[in-house]
Amino acid sequence: MRFRFSLSLFFALYLLQAQTPSYIHYGVRDGLPGNQVYCGLQDHRGVLWFGTDKGLAYFDGMRFKSYGVEDGLPDPEVLNMKEDSIGRIWLFCFRKRPCYWFQGRIITEKQDAMLAKLEFNSGTDNMTEGQHGRLWFTGADKKIYCISQGSLLTFDVPRGPFQILDRNNEILAMGILDIGKIDMEKGFKPLKIIDYNPHTSPFVGMATSGSKILYSYSNTLI
Repeated sequence: MRFRFSLSLFFALYLLQAQTPSYIHYGVRDGLPGNQVYCGLQDHRGVLWFGTDKGLAYFDGMRFKSYGVEDGLPDPEVLNMKEDSIGRIWLFCFRKRPCYWFQGRIITEKQDAMLAKLEFNSGTDNMTEGQHGRLWFTGADKKIYCISQGSLLTFDVPRGPFQILDRNNEILAMGILDIGKIDMEKGFKPLKIIDYNPHTSPFVGMATSGSKILYSYSNTLI
């Protein structure tokens, strides 16, 4: 009797583990502006945002709301997005300067003169928020922009960085082969050139873990 009970319990647990999870699929019919989704995030309110090939959309759990070129979006292809501490959703569109959504409106360089000074136009740009409300912008060229206390600062770097680490009173600019330190008054100072050839093993990504910066390539980790 005890064996039959154990066997029944085993098969019950096996069937529970074998069940396929339930997914809800959303598409254009549900209000998503395009089926090709480049990026997404969940903001501080829990709202889901999606950048597609045909516009920006947010989903509040019930319905989609879309923004297109007619709503002020500079280009329908939204390739990347980030949220800052005051709730602005920064948008990086194909071959256009960065813009942002705030309180129901799309703000571009036409409404914000600070954005007009950002010379990025590749659509592959990125934003990082650091200490003291500093906003760092990096792109494919050899410049780093920082909006701090209403002013725009520009830093020249040897190669285009892709991420800024601004914490613990230290600012690091990290590129595919370069790590440099940024002094707000003295500028950029190279700290490390990674002795590795990305052409033999393409770059995949990077992450930080405590005091370590981890670079991952297709066949090695540094």
